Amino acid sequence: MTAPAWLVEVVRLKPVPMPWARMIRTPIAICLPLAFGIFTGQIGIGLPIALGGFTSSLVERGGPYLGRGKRVATVGVLGGGLGLTVGLLVRGQGWLVVLVFMVLALLSAALTVGGNAGSASIRGPGEWASAR
Repeated sequence: MTAPAWLVEVVRLKPVPMPWARMIRTPIAICLPLAFGIFTGQIGIGLPIALGGFTSSLVERGGPYLGRGKRVATVGVLGGGLGLTVGLLVRGQGWLVVLVFMVLALLSAALTVGGNAGSASIRGPGEWASAR
């Protein structure tokens, strides 16, 4: 019994070019601020900047600069700002913390279903229809 040709084509490994720019930019965006904070004795300043570099490197997928800016800014504001605010509000509340994290995970999953960039970028009302 052999697999159908379409299935063989779908699962065939295809070589892709190495993203050298991202592979170099990510450690610099994370390690440089962290090293600066350690060497100057201001780890409290270097750590959030390094975490911002880490977060922005996760959402960097290339494409037009406007789309990149939207993804990075949205993750920074919503992921960082909202996450810190919610974390401070529910800190030390026991099971409420678990419930809040479950609700946020469900919300994130629902946004992801909206499109490939639904969980990482803000789109206008007209953009949702054109994306499908």
